Amino acid sequence: MKIMIKIAIGVLFVGIIIIATDFQWLWLPLAHGEQYPSKIAALFMAVSAWVTLLVVFAAFQTIKQRDDQVNLDRKELILNEIIKWAIPICEYMLSRHLPPFEKHCPTSAGGSEWYLKEAIKAIVIAEFTKFRIQSVYIVEISKSIPEVQTLVNNALKHLRGQIRLLNKYAESHFKIGRKNNEVKASINIARNEDRLYDSALEIIKKIGNINSLN
Repeated sequence: MKIMIKIAIGVLFVGIIIIATDFQWLWLPLAHGEQYPSKIAALFMAVSAWVTLLVVFAAFQTIKQRDDQVNLDRKELILNEIIKWAIPICEYMLSRHLPPFEKHCPTSAGGSEWYLKEAIKAIVIAEFTKFRIQSVYIVEISKSIPEVQTLVNNALKHLRGQIRLLNKYAESHFKIGRKNNEVKASINIARNEDRLYDSALEIIKKIGNINSLN
């Protein structure tokens, strides 16, 4: 598409040169009353040059509009792919019935232990790992939309942090053995989960705002 636009610009430039040449070699002799082999032919060539210019300009506008539409469609497709990644993250975190906000994290003797055991289950770690794998594609396609790319990178940072925390405490869970450590681990997980949830939600809001302006 960009090549076609360059060609159209080139043809437009040639058309301008033709018109300038017509004025110099056709209209000026006629204006001075000089004899011309064929005044009708001269007039026809001048009119043809103008018509060619108008046709080229119309073609250029059509190509530009088509190119703009292609870019818009591509942007919508990318935004749709990103939001299909962000929404399931929020949905999954809420579906586990674990409070995603630090202030709700249980700190009682049994509460923190329960929270930690639920958070570090293999199936939970596997689900977050799946989102991490999908993020490789999301990060790449988001590069063409800077305002969304920043939010994606922020969410990815917290997603990596969540996986790192879950793996860390999953490996050392049975060695913790003390309430204070379990409470600390639970709060760390809840705090990062809070950040991940909010960052994914920001992506959803931003894409909704962009789509409302298109």
